[in-house]
Amino acid sequence: MENNNKANSMYVLMLAVPLFWGGSFSTAEHVVTEIPPLVAATLRFGIAGIILMMYVSIKSEWDIGALKKRWKGLLLVSLTSIFGYNALFFFGLTYTSAINGSLIIATMPVFVALGAILFLKETWSSKIGVSCLKYATIKIGQGYKSLTPVMQKTLKRYVFIENWI
Repeated sequence: MENNNKANSMYVLMLAVPLFWGGSFSTAEHVVTEIPPLVAATLRFGIAGIILMMYVSIKSEWDIGALKKRWKGLLLVSLTSIFGYNALFFFGLTYTSAINGSLIIATMPVFVALGAILFLKETWSSKIGVSCLKYATIKIGQGYKSLTPVMQKTLKRYVFIENWI
């Protein structure tokens, strides 16, 4: 019975992820109209960090030895990867709509795959190429019909520039 409860709670968590992630775009679009993007990113990063620290404290999963050994790397990753992403995310939403922002972010797996091939010497295969093309096409196509004509023009320019680069 306990395994069944774990499985059910996993499904609830899996449903919560896209809800929170999808909601962040429209929420962030409104937040940047009220406060500067860097302040918004700092608040989002700080609040998430506090919640995460409380969760780990409650679960008693702190490994102080590992934290002491790896604090510089953790700080670098958190500032560049997490805080940097949030700061650029909020700055970007001052220049475009939430729909455009979500479409651009949705193509991130394609860019990660291409970056791994270019910089980490991953091997290119036709399977990866077809997957990247399909993924980008599906993600862009999902939101295209709901865009206004001005946004459709912007997206066409983005796709043109992306393919040109």
